Amino acid sequence: MAALVAASAGFCQEPTRTPSGRITLCVADIHDNTYTVPAENSGRLSIFGCRNGSFSGKVLAVCDGSVRALSASVTDLVLEGPGRQTVFIKKENISVRYAVEWDGGIPQKWGGIKGPDILLESPLPEFPASADGKAVVPVWVTVRVPKDAPAGVYAGHLAVAAEGSPPVTVPVAVSVSDWTLPDPQDYRVWIEVIQQPDTLAAEYGLPLWSERHWQMIGKSLRLISATGSRVVYIPLICRTNYGNEQSMVRWVKRSDGTYAYDYSVMERYLDCVTANLGTPKIVAFIVWENHLALPKQPAASPVEIKGAPGSWEWRETTFARALQERAGKGPFVTVYDPETKTVDPVILPRYDDPAAKDLWKPLWEGVRKRMSAAGLEKAMMLAQVSDKRPAKEEVAFWNEISGGLPWVSCSHNPIWPPGSAQATGHLYGIGTVGYAAVALSHFFNLNPEKGRYYGWQDPLLRVQYWRFGWFNSNPLSTIRHEAEANITGMQRGVGHIGGDFWPCFKNAAGKRTGTVTDRFPESYWHSLDVGSWLLAPGPDGPVATARLEVFREGVQECEARIAVERVLTDADLRAKLGGELAARAQSLLDERLKSIWKSRGAGDADFEKYGLVDYRTYGYDIAEAWKKTRQEGHSWFLASEWDRRAAALFSLAGEVEKAIGR
Repeated sequence: MAALVAASAGFCQEPTRTPSGRITLCVADIHDNTYTVPAENSGRLSIFGCRNGSFSGKVLAVCDGSVRALSASVTDLVLEGPGRQTVFIKKENISVRYAVEWDGGIPQKWGGIKGPDILLESPLPEFPASADGKAVVPVWVTVRVPKDAPAGVYAGHLAVAAEGSPPVTVPVAVSVSDWTLPDPQDYRVWIEVIQQPDTLAAEYGLPLWSERHWQMIGKSLRLISATGSRVVYIPLICRTNYGNEQSMVRWVKRSDGTYAYDYSVMERYLDCVTANLGTPKIVAFIVWENHLALPKQPAASPVEIKGAPGSWEWRETTFARALQERAGKGPFVTVYDPETKTVDPVILPRYDDPAAKDLWKPLWEGVRKRMSAAGLEKAMMLAQVSDKRPAKEEVAFWNEISGGLPWVSCSHNPIWPPGSAQATGHLYGIGTVGYAAVALSHFFNLNPEKGRYYGWQDPLLRVQYWRFGWFNSNPLSTIRHEAEANITGMQRGVGHIGGDFWPCFKNAAGKRTGTVTDRFPESYWHSLDVGSWLLAPGPDGPVATARLEVFREGVQECEARIAVERVLTDADLRAKLGGELAARAQSLLDERLKSIWKSRGAGDADFEKYGLVDYRTYGYDIAEAWKKTRQEGHSWFLASEWDRRAAALFSLAGEVEKAIGR
């Protein structure tokens, strides 16, 4: 099988000395998020994958001068090989997208996304030339391999044309390994990518819960679904850290001052989730926020807001002022007045107020009834614990109201001691944490020769949360391997990643300056705020990014790794492999793990020194040292035939499963 060439060894179909306006095509690496035009000839665009997965390749369309009326299309892909019945991967299973940069730029506080990241599903009317007089348009080709596709090499071609340029073609070859990826619904690696409805309404100027808004929510969920994420949030209160302006259950004011409850938004959202994301594993009902925490002592005077808007000091002091104004008050909910037809936020009594139970108990009974009818009752959890936690009385209140549901947590450190059982209760001995995204306390394994770890087997549902725009700013080679780096350590996966959390508010100059979460400073979580996102705004709704695609491919590779490790770690199953296959499988996995750390800047001295490392060693010693070698590691990865390693992993998974009779 021919390797997909890296950016340093790409393919130019024609010399760059071409008449003005004529398109040339150059194969490039999907992890090179620049406009660098490679020089060497590879012969074709080669993509490697397996059944039931999606895999991408990229070409650069290069033109002297601006490109107008660009178009690209792929033929059906035909299985090569004599004596076989003709088999196709239909072009309906192939998407062609056009990568562009973020309009207005992304400020560094969110990681400062650089390069052509947004994957538009239709080309722009014009792609302007840069300062050197050339236009370079990255064209992504993503193939969805059917679950029943025979293994082999499928061939076709990509054609690209533009105004003033006849169609130019490049051969496409998709090598399908003999292994079938599970459906995302059944992934073992744990991924959480959060959908945010309010961003879509704000970005496109839509009324919340309008038909067009629901269409965009569905598109967002479909894009997220490929990562295997199955966590969704239902805000039962307003003004949350996730930027929810309204509660998804509306309180309907009655003439006597009591309330009825309108569940229609919640029900439709869950229907939309099931139809587009799949059956959720966790439905987290947001019932608590930072602004509900009582201050330790009353403030002597109003906090002075300091610093330039958007700065760290400004955010901290704005948060402190907002907390002062909210001190001692209960949660906001959305109230509908049938007489005035208005929807407004209203503050209810605090949960430690005896009046709260009569208000919330009937609402919760309606929630549980609907969740049970939808078959989702076992997915229910409460949210959200962060570094601030509900008081003992509040935990007791929701423990009684909900019937003892566990909580979702996102914090710097885990609420329970590592290795302890969730059922013992670590919220005052009353509540439990069922799922935790943790910024610190993680463990990574750099050298499998010093020991092997299987985070994906951990019964505790604890995942790594990377702060400060991690999934926005890191090289694509790092983003690709983030899930695998965790499941080969002591985490189940990664979480608290934004889907459509991008800055949707702009200033007068067109710069993106704020997210929907910034509207509610009283719910600020400091560095724990959702700081990354994997979706982007297209002209007509959310679209994928280059970061989403490489992350998705990395998650798919996690599943292949788990398929092999599941057998290697089971004595009875391993015995069915035989010594040679078992040794070869372990060697491939070990080499693969080292390649992940090499791509981040690790060298031989690091492998000699380190095995399992904690977050202090990794964050303060290793990562700091790798700042000097990170780009070198990324360049190594691009030239390392990473695609051959992926193909070998998929083939190994198929071989192992056949050996055990699956």
